[in-house]
Amino acid sequence: MMPEAPIPVTLITGFLGSGKTTLLRHLLDQPALRDAAVIVNEFGDVGLDHLLLERGDESTLLLDNGCLCCTLQSDLVTTLQNLLDRRVRGEVPAFSRVMIETTGLADPGALIRMFWSDPLRLSRYTFDRTVTCVDAVAGLDSLARHQEARRQAAYADILVVTKTDLRAADEVMADVVALNANAATITATMGHVSADVLLALNGRVAAPVSDDSTPAQEHRLGDIVTVSCSHEGSTHWDHLEGGLSRLIERYGADLLRLKGLLAVDGIDDLVRIDAVQGCFHRPVMTDVPVHGDGVSRVVAIAQAVDGATLRSDLKSLFDLSAEQILRTA
Repeated sequence: MMPEAPIPVTLITGFLGSGKTTLLRHLLDQPALRDAAVIVNEFGDVGLDHLLLERGDESTLLLDNGCLCCTLQSDLVTTLQNLLDRRVRGEVPAFSRVMIETTGLADPGALIRMFWSDPLRLSRYTFDRTVTCVDAVAGLDSLARHQEARRQAAYADILVVTKTDLRAADEVMADVVALNANAATITATMGHVSADVLLALNGRVAAPVSDDSTPAQEHRLGDIVTVSCSHEGSTHWDHLEGGLSRLIERYGADLLRLKGLLAVDGIDDLVRIDAVQGCFHRPVMTDVPVHGDGVSRVVAIAQAVDGATLRSDLKSLFDLSAEQILRTA
């Protein structure tokens, strides 16, 4: 028998009061996600958000008294394993996707790392995407005052600006795009977003670049810095691997997110790389031919680092002279 395809997992995060539960409730009402299993995480002795989801079955589970990003990681692994066992026994309906709603103070990076670093116990699942809610009313203040909000936006594959019925999304959208130009963006009015549209979106690795000979651009919001770099032409895999290793050695967990689509010598299609907090997911061959535009693109989002140094280090992935500078730094 052919093995079943792994079940995709979507993480819904965002700062306190950003509209995560409202968004999730509307998504689950739509045919595309009606058969999703849901895991809700809350702080406190008595959880409430799962009651607001109004699911008519037992496929909504509650993890409380902690945060998924820290003390409950082992519980989450157990919950995901048990969820499959219960599906086999017919105790929960069949599900084709898992939606995890985090607390407003969660660090999504730790959860993504868990899926990448525990492939044996989570082999039946695949981490699909992070959806981060940003409140159009209070989002700018949250991003300015709370590093948790900035990190949640930095990890996003899709940024959803919520509560646009109360305030126009333009101002907060500009800030979150500057913070994470790698993410796709969408707006929600009273929590309404098309599930089909949301599932079709994907983070892009095509952040704006400047017009100099080695294009790169930097954006900063508080202590979060985003740097993008592009390169015309391919690089050798050994050279690229060495550069990535040096990035991890230099920045470690401060390298919140790194994504890239790269042309590599001897490979016909672009190669996708993805890293979170210094942990690299295995490279993935895409179906995008190198001869399309022949441009490699890398976007890095880091915390409390020097943007100019990070820019130079990104260039070292392609530029031998920059690599030599990095080796002696």
